[in-house]
This record gives sequence, C-alpha cells and structure tokens, in this order.
Amino acid sequence: CDAMVCVINGEIVPDDDPRAQRFRKPAGSTAARQRVGMSDLNRGQEAGRGGGAGQPNPLQSLAATIGLQGTVTIPAIGFLGVPEGQVDKIYLALAALLVLMFGMQAAFGLAVLYLLLQHNNRQR
Repeated sequence: CDAMVCVINGEIVPDDDPRAQRFRKPAGSTAARQRVGMSDLNRGQEAGRGGGAGQPNPLQSLAATIGLQGTVTIPAIGFLGVPEGQVDKIYLALAALLVLMFGMQAAFGLAVLYLLLQHNNRQR
C-alpha cells in the first residue's frame, strides 16, 4: 500500500486529506521560533520589557521586600575554564534554602546547573 497516513488527535486520516496537509504545514517558520533560557530571561529583566508591558519578576519583588537586592560575584574556576559570574542574592538565598531542605544532593545539582549556565553564556 503506497498511501501514507497521518494521525491527528487520535484519528487516522489519509495523507491527501486537507487536515493532514494543514497539520504538516508549520504555523510559523522555524527561524521565527526562539529558544529561551534562564540567561535570556535575566537579560530581559536587565534591558527592560519595552515600556513595562510585562509583569515584574516575582523573585525581584521578593528580594526587594526582604532586602536581598543586588548581585554577588562568583569567582572564576580556572581549571574548569569557567569565568567569574554575577548572581543575584535572591538566587543564592533560594539555593541555600534548597540545600537546607534537600542536603548535599541539591548542592551538587545547583553547582552543575551553575556550571552549565556559565558554559552556555560563554558560548554566546
């Protein structure tokens, strides 16, 4: 059988069905889609959101409420090739809370996450 089929919402439709053709045609080009990471979110907060149309970051509001505004410089890790980085104090407070709740496994996971984010930022 040379007829191809497509499954749309659990229904099997032939390949020449208009629904299958619409399903295969992308709604937007792949170039228009963007990947958003934590570093992109942080850059968006620093640069502003185009006239304040977006919601404020709840962590920054919490930081202002409890007095943890500002950043801390994390020193470079030379043997891993990781440059020094700036981390908001509120993120360090949340990391400390996670380590208190979940122990050294959380500390290891957060350290790996930090190294991956630094590696990602270095490649840009």
